[in-house]
Amino acid sequence: QLETTVRNTTDDEITLDVIDAGMADLATLAPFIPGAGFDGDPPDGGRTMLVMVSHRNDMAVGAYRTEGNLVEGVFTALSDEFELVAAQGDTLDLAPGEEGSYTRWIAVGRDQATLEEHRRQVQGLSTATVEGTVALEGSSTPVAGARVFLTDLEGNPEALAFSDDDGRFSIVYEAGDHQLV
Repeated sequence: QLETTVRNTTDDEITLDVIDAGMADLATLAPFIPGAGFDGDPPDGGRTMLVMVSHRNDMAVGAYRTEGNLVEGVFTALSDEFELVAAQGDTLDLAPGEEGSYTRWIAVGRDQATLEEHRRQVQGLSTATVEGTVALEGSSTPVAGARVFLTDLEGNPEALAFSDDDGRFSIVYEAGDHQLV
């Protein structure tokens, strides 16, 4: 959990955009947008999280708010355009002497589904769990590191899990009609 608190020490009202930014090795990590996948546009209403997943299917790093979605703004657009890692938070309007805070999570996990489970817990959202095992077709041989997507009924990826060494995966998301791919 990361909390930023700022105080306006000037005699003028100020406006601050809270931005989290970093650099990622795109040879190692790829941006994944919940609701859009690797190639789509962010869904209406904003992103639930900014997340990068490993090409080796073994980790994810993400940023998400304590409540609500990330702000879609110029920094998020630049992040998409230039494959940077930047998430925009609330705009703080501060009168002289006033203090403002912004809280968010920066997390590292096994996969995006692990981060999604934590985000749903932090935000107090309802959940349902789907679990399974990925095996080679026609056998019981487990597949480690397989990408398992939970999609909406139109095929838009909502969550991404990686199977473990025994081929098992788990995705915690909201109850409803979904598909596994």
